[in-house]
Amino acid sequence: MDSTEHNGQQNMENHHGLQQQLVSKVSMKIPPFWKKNVEIWFLQVESQFSISGITTEVTKYHHIVASLDSEVAETVSDLICKPLSNQPYTDLKNRLITQFSKSEQTKLRLLQELELGDRKPSVLLQHMRALSGNNLSDTFLKSLFVQRMPSQYRPILAANINLDIDALAKMADQTIDFSSLMVQELDNNSPATTTSQEQLTILQRLERIEEIMSRSPAFTEVVRKHKENHF
Repeated sequence: MDSTEHNGQQNMENHHGLQQQLVSKVSMKIPPFWKKNVEIWFLQVESQFSISGITTEVTKYHHIVASLDSEVAETVSDLICKPLSNQPYTDLKNRLITQFSKSEQTKLRLLQELELGDRKPSVLLQHMRALSGNNLSDTFLKSLFVQRMPSQYRPILAANINLDIDALAKMADQTIDFSSLMVQELDNNSPATTTSQEQLTILQRLERIEEIMSRSPAFTEVVRKHKENHF
């Protein structure tokens, strides 16, 4: 291949690369502004910028301005009408984060009002972390986390409070799942529907469960109560 052909091929490749970049920029879709967690929203937006090859402050700034609804845009209208510096995107980002970030007191109140509901404890922990902005110490977060658990499981978790917080959440997942399966088995095998031999087998299985969980008095109490109610 001579130099003319090589240069021609190189130019075509460069042109194709430019076209792809332009298409990527045009097709970029910024998610709707998320007032509840502006920092996470900016992380999503910046991932889009990275994928689309957008690196300049001015281009980022215009994408953000174009994505804001009228209510949010009004709160930063001074920066839209007249950017403060040659870093308009950074200025706008910092303002929006400050504008919509919850106060520490509000975050703490919301954390204290959280309930487990139908979520796994580990999912609740992730929600608590996001709500706190990862600004709470693990010790304090563990204390709040244990308080959000059903009362019958708190002693189990409190006895293992020295565990890493993620390990503690995993233990909560397993304990609640295990308890639910056990209770379901008891409910599905009431005396009215089982033979004496089947009841003996179930009781032996429950005794093994109690032996395994003997270090968790609260869990053992759950087992004892359900045995009394069913046998």
